[in-house]
Amino acid sequence: MAHAKWLTRRMHRFTLIGSALVLVALLTATPALAETSSWQKVDAGVGIGNSINHVYSQSQGRLWAVGGYYEENTGKGVSTILLSETGGQDWTKQVLDGVQYPLNAVAFSDPTDGVAVGNGGMIIQTTNSGANWIHRGFANNTTGRYYEVAFADDLHGWIVGTRPRYNPDEPNANSPILKTNDGGATWFQQQTPCDGYYGLELSGLEVLDEKNAYAVGYYSETVNTELHGAVILSTHDGGNTWTKWSVQALPNTNISFEAVSFGDATHGCAVGNETYGEGEVIYTTADGGVTWTRRRSSDAPARAALMDVDFIDANQGWAAGGSAIVATTDGGVTWTTQPWPSPNWYLRSITFSSPKLGWAVGDNGTVLKTIDGGFPPAVTHTVTAVIDSVLPNPVATFVWATLTGHGTDSGGHTITGYEWTQGTNVLNGAATFRARALAEGAYTMSLRVRCSEGTWSPVVSQVLTVTKSACSLTAPKVSGTASARRGTKLIGSVSPGHSTKVTVEIRRYAGGSYRAYKKYSVSTGSSGTWGFTSKPKKGTYSVRAYLAADTGHGAGSSAWRKVIVR
Repeated sequence: MAHAKWLTRRMHRFTLIGSALVLVALLTATPALAETSSWQKVDAGVGIGNSINHVYSQSQGRLWAVGGYYEENTGKGVSTILLSETGGQDWTKQVLDGVQYPLNAVAFSDPTDGVAVGNGGMIIQTTNSGANWIHRGFANNTTGRYYEVAFADDLHGWIVGTRPRYNPDEPNANSPILKTNDGGATWFQQQTPCDGYYGLELSGLEVLDEKNAYAVGYYSETVNTELHGAVILSTHDGGNTWTKWSVQALPNTNISFEAVSFGDATHGCAVGNETYGEGEVIYTTADGGVTWTRRRSSDAPARAALMDVDFIDANQGWAAGGSAIVATTDGGVTWTTQPWPSPNWYLRSITFSSPKLGWAVGDNGTVLKTIDGGFPPAVTHTVTAVIDSVLPNPVATFVWATLTGHGTDSGGHTITGYEWTQGTNVLNGAATFRARALAEGAYTMSLRVRCSEGTWSPVVSQVLTVTKSACSLTAPKVSGTASARRGTKLIGSVSPGHSTKVTVEIRRYAGGSYRAYKKYSVSTGSSGTWGFTSKPKKGTYSVRAYLAADTGHGAGSSAWRKVIVR
């Protein structure tokens, strides 16, 4: 996990001249809060101008946070050390004597022994849980900055930062990596493959155990060169040797890593910024740092420069920086933005002690806490289907039954889908439809609806009863004379009488049997009678009438009637 170097390297000029300019510089890029957040602000008792650069979880109940500022009028540095014994809900300031600079990181090797590092080559140590702090920094390192400290156990730990100065005659004299083998009482430098470079700043550190550690940052090989970029250093022998993996910056751009975190021995993530803090940088590894792959958090606000990252396992992690908090559940392949209240200040550090419990800190005394992983509370809504009517019910065989329904969503989402079913058969996908051609019996007609969010409602049902049609038709008969020359008028009726449509089927006798000849569709009057005139050829015919199946009034058929046309 990392710290907040970008403040001191990229934004240091703002912090030196007071809080008024900090307000102007940072509020101009502040996005609006888009949704409810599970991150809640906590009052840490420090105000405008005091940046909290790092938060460290010693246990779920015990937390440390460090930071500081430069006095506006004198330029004097002030250190801030905060302790919470209530899981980050309440904070108390620790008293620090002597020369002070803003602090950038803190870590503990055991329950009582801890080290904090900061600007001006500042290294301070406590051996009594913060009751007193002892200066351990190098006297000649007043221009360099230390950005991160981490321990493998109660004896072994590392510090990374910038070296105080570059001496071309002694290029390896001032390595930005320090090691302790006595719990932080004394520190010594370790050589890196980049010590001969003109510029080397290491801002992030992850210590897996006594042998394995990773440091990330920025390098520049020579003065005024394009050979610069982001660097990852790793050791697997306790720091005796370090190997380099780097990303060279494109022309006219800059890229740097600010933090690194591993969820296990092989899965890690390094984050940072590109082009002087204007965009995010995310790289992941699944092979212990042998290879790294660039990732994107496409919905991060303005692709914010990321300052810190923390993984609790191989899959779940968080990163913070600028006004953004992003989270991943797939090892850093994809990321989701997590909103937080009033994101007016830049975030510098983030840490989690469990998948649910986490904290983030930043500018102007900002302290945030989440108890559910930072994910916004789920918006619950109920989708309900309603069958308004099934008419007529009961319905006669081959009569249209009209089914009407609607849906509601308690969350205000639009109902976009309907599904009517009978048994396993899907009948229709509209709010209203008509069904027919059902045999006698009882049928369970079911409806469910879907909202615009894709959620289906539970199924609701209503029984449709189908009865045998009570409608009857008289057999067609000839009105007058059946004449081929003058035409033949056929008439008939439907009982009970009503307006409907009747199909008149005519078959002609030929070759020893009746064969299909013609069909006519006629309408009845309100009394149920019908009639029309046809001009068939001379011959013998058989005629019947039946209700059209789609009339909506019933189905039935008359007897056949023999008609001879002369």
